[in-house]
Amino acid sequence: MPQDDRHSGNVILLRVACITLLLALVEAWCLVGTQALTGLASLISGGSAIPFFGVFEIPAFSDRHDDLHDLFTETHHFISVLIYPLFAVHITAAIYHQIFGVLDN
Repeated sequence: MPQDDRHSGNVILLRVACITLLLALVEAWCLVGTQALTGLASLISGGSAIPFFGVFEIPAFSDRHDDLHDLFTETHHFISVLIYPLFAVHITAAIYHQIFGVLDN
């Protein structure tokens, strides 16, 4: 069977778009996970108790380490600066698609 070359460019474009989307999702999940871990590390290195949804607290099991605490706090803040605009773009795109029905067939 001869291959139809009319759609081969579209297939390549679709593959690139899917791979880009998957990489963006993996990056977003990594950022969210790193955000949580740096927040926890900031609490631990700060010598603070770890609150658990206001129900109870895990007592501090480390003394305060100023250098580590500053590093984790700054990293936590930097990641939040990256995540919040991504959330805003995601919510804006969802509202746009809901209003204009771009994904409807």
